[in-house]
Amino acid sequence: MRRAHRNKQDVQLWLSDLDLIRLTLQRTNDWIVGVLQQLAVDQPEALRIERSQYTDHAFVSYYARRLPQD
Repeated sequence: MRRAHRNKQDVQLWLSDLDLIRLTLQRTNDWIVGVLQQLAVDQPEALRIERSQYTDHAFVSYYARRLPQD
């Protein structure tokens, strides 16, 4: 996966990077999107969703949150 080089920022997840996993699991992109959206609802401390306000299309970005270091 592509990663931000800044340790304090959330890491953007790219669905295109999940293609191999999608094929291995034999799941559709819609299924993966549904799981990510539910994860953001159930565990907002682990994943956040950001919807674009600059386009008419429903463009959504997914970000894995940096968990606090113990």
